[in-house]
Amino acid sequence: MLETTVQFAEEKVIILPENNQGKIVIYYKKGKTQPSEAPSLYLACQEKNIYKIETTPNLDPTIVITPPEALPITALTQSFTHLVNEDKVRGSSEIIQYVENCQLLLEKFGFIFQSKPQKKRPVKAQHRFRKELSTIEFYVDDFEAKATVIWQKRNEMCIKKGAILRPTYALNKDGSVGLNARMGMQLRQEQADKINDFTTIDDIVLKSVNEVGLFLYFGGTNGWLVLTDKNNKTIDEWSAVK
Repeated sequence: MLETTVQFAEEKVIILPENNQGKIVIYYKKGKTQPSEAPSLYLACQEKNIYKIETTPNLDPTIVITPPEALPITALTQSFTHLVNEDKVRGSSEIIQYVENCQLLLEKFGFIFQSKPQKKRPVKAQHRFRKELSTIEFYVDDFEAKATVIWQKRNEMCIKKGAILRPTYALNKDGSVGLNARMGMQLRQEQADKINDFTTIDDIVLKSVNEVGLFLYFGGTNGWLVLTDKNNKTIDEWSAVK
């Protein structure tokens, strides 16, 4: 058990570990960081990701760690830097224990040590059906498949009679059948009475662009960029929400 006292203020949180083990100050507001009078470490943060250790207060926003006088700043800087670089923490047993205690306390406030801040994942594109789209023919002519597709209703993609299906699918490196291939075969089995020799003999209605790709060529790529109109404008360009 690690006992601490925590003090909350509008712009910061002060953590005081037991037995006079220094203090940790987390500054939340830009421009509010205050240099410590005692030798301290300044931890640069980005969205609760601690990515850099300094010994001078030139980082903002930041976390300030003021260790006990018995622990040398230089050795602590090296140990915390190892932690940031996701390497094994090195140093004396006292330094290692102190670094691990600080890590534990900061993790409880949601902070992690990592040298490369995590990039935000791109937001998945959203597409919106409009009545105008139901009058446009989109074409697939790739991956050994060929078809004419109409987005006739919000959850209805109509593959017109005469579509040519990709006859085979690629296996995984270990020789197993991948998820896309299994899903594509299942869609074909559900429409088996409308397929003859890898060619559709009737219109087939599926629920989404993704299902169309799985059915025609076993997916594996972004179908919104595969379906194009007569002017080579993709269905993504027609329907993506800006």
